Amino acid sequence: MNSRQKPKGINILGFLICVGGVMDLQNFVWVLMDRKNLQFFNSEVIGWFNFFISLPVGLLSLIVAYCFFKGFRWGRSLGFTTSLLGIAISLINLIDRSIDPIILAIITINAFTIYYLTRPNVIKYFSRIVTIEQQI
Repeated sequence: MNSRQKPKGINILGFLICVGGVMDLQNFVWVLMDRKNLQFFNSEVIGWFNFFISLPVGLLSLIVAYCFFKGFRWGRSLGFTTSLLGIAISLINLIDRSIDPIILAIITINAFTIYYLTRPNVIKYFSRIVTIEQQI
């Protein structure tokens, strides 16, 4: 594989991460519009935790998706870190609810993202040298 060729899985992961970021931002706005929506959570503490964490995680997810689409060198590190953060947040949410299929799907996608970002072709793609003109 040519080091300049983007692996197909990067676009798929970028799309999934972008959708997750939009859902996090939607969750933030949903609770911001009406605090009664916090009753969705069994624990009010977990509900407030999700409210305050959803805005920065949503924005960070959109940045990671953009980095995946553009192939920025630091996108792999940021994607790896964001996926670890997503798994941690999902595990905290499992404390509040019983086994939820959506949370399990989020954990699975984040775990697959970590696995995929450690593949040799993906490492090679993100470690390529890019000039400033190519990034613009």
